[in-house]
This record gives sequence, structure tokens and C-alpha cells, in this order.
Amino acid sequence: DVRAVPETTLISAFCEKYPLGSTERVVVVDVNNRYAGIVVVSDAHNANSDTSPDQPKTLSGLLQMQDWMLLPTTNAQEAASVFEKAGSEELAVVDNLERRRVVGLLTEAYLLRRYAEELDKGWRDLTGETS
Repeated sequence: DVRAVPETTLISAFCEKYPLGSTERVVVVDVNNRYAGIVVVSDAHNANSDTSPDQPKTLSGLLQMQDWMLLPTTNAQEAASVFEKAGSEELAVVDNLERRRVVGLLTEAYLLRRYAEELDKGWRDLTGETS
């Protein structure tokens, strides 16, 4: 259930759809429905309240993580490395690097929690623990 909006969306319309506190980040797609980046909701609201003439009017000027994404085949160790290099708490998952169709959004917290659960399960299986 990925929230994705076109990069041509006006910042004012985006802020109406995503009020502060509704979510932290939203995936943005280009005109071909390809992953374009992520917009931080608070950044959009700050831009919306900025009345300077050089402020971008559409989301395209607020994109982050344009070149950072994960693939469904990325393993946990590789994903953790990408999170660290990108310096982000959430990254889009795309079907492949050519089509870049968004298939999901992964948080670093979820990745680490699931990784810890699997390590714990592996340890229990190895030691014969049952609880």
C-alpha cells in the first residue's frame, strides 16, 4: 500500500492531501509512472508556506532519494547498507532498475526488526529452544 503522487503535483494540492502528521514521506513518480524520488511531508508544508518567487511550485523541486531504491531481490544485509549510504529511514522498492515501478516502501526500522526476529529464530532452531 504505497502512497505515490505525480511529480507534477502542485505543492499546495499535496499539502491538502497530506496534512502534517498524516505520514512522514510520500513516493513520487514521473509522467511514465516510474519512481522519481521521495518527498518529506514537512518539507512540502514548509515550501507551501514560503512565498518567495524562486520557491518550486511542484513536487519535482522537493525530491529526495532519487537515486536510492531497493529491489525485491535485495537481501537484508544489502538493504541495510543502502539505508546507511542513503541516510534515509525509508526507501522505495522498485520492480527493476529499468522500469522503476514502485512495488513497496521499506523502512529501516522494519528491516532491522525482521532481521533481528530471523536471527532469534535461527538461534532458537540451532539451540533447540521452543519459546
